[in-house]
Amino acid sequence: MQQSLTRTHVEDAGPLDWPDGSRAAFCLRVDVDTSNCLIKGVPALLRALKEHDIRATFFVPMGPDRLGRNFNPACLREYLRLVPLRKFGAKNLLYGLLLPPPDMGNLLSTQLAYFNEDGHEFALHGYDHARWAQSLRGYSDEEVRRLFLRGRSQYESVFGESPEGFASPEFQWTSASLGMLDEFGFLYGGDFRGSRPFWPRLNSRSLKTLQIPVTLPNLEELSRSGMSDRQALKAVCLSLEEKIRSGGLAVLLVHPSYEGLYKRDLFLALMDFIADRRDKLWLATMQDVAKWWMSKFPSPAS
Repeated sequence: MQQSLTRTHVEDAGPLDWPDGSRAAFCLRVDVDTSNCLIKGVPALLRALKEHDIRATFFVPMGPDRLGRNFNPACLREYLRLVPLRKFGAKNLLYGLLLPPPDMGNLLSTQLAYFNEDGHEFALHGYDHARWAQSLRGYSDEEVRRLFLRGRSQYESVFGESPEGFASPEFQWTSASLGMLDEFGFLYGGDFRGSRPFWPRLNSRSLKTLQIPVTLPNLEELSRSGMSDRQALKAVCLSLEEKIRSGGLAVLLVHPSYEGLYKRDLFLALMDFIADRRDKLWLATMQDVAKWWMSKFPSPAS
């Protein structure tokens, strides 16, 4: 049964004294959900980030890419009306349905050379992304644990070290998944949307793993809500400007196959906007922010 969750925030929600005298902090969170994201979208995204000298945190799922399991026919028709097939590729939509799914960990092992420069961060994005996103809430704690451990184990095999960050696919978390972040000593989680970092509290139990939520609107979701590209870009930029005015944390979620391929020009315009405000922003990875935040505001559970 899902437990009741509350959020423990820093009491003073005013402007923060960010590093280097910055007025706000900015993190780019990249969810690499599928093999198409990894093979085609990530190299394109990395080139754009290199041009703008911006680091990102890449959340990578382990296990099979069963993208086709994510859609029922009605949802798929509506989605493809808004996002053309070239975002995913026809072959990708058949993985897990008519074609055997590729293994994300194995593919990632062959792609690591792309990430060797520029100080990007890796973090874990669950195991079997489609299965996690669709079914996690129906699993027992034991089933969640098995899925979680398989992802962590394969991540360690690929990278040779344990992950410090974790984000549940499609923000699908349970009390068991949050508890395992504490159990295995994760530095932070990214399992929520919100306004600023917080510590989760499940019933009477305070958890000690900091949560860094997505705090900005998402270009893809804004487009799906009916906005034009120009309107979506303006909405994200206005939200970022508000974070600068209030001295807050701006965390932007992107997907390589969308911003890196399908809406690359839109993404480049957004990166230009951020680069132009470099003197006001601490451009950090999520790991950077977690370490800074915990040095300033220790966990109430510690």
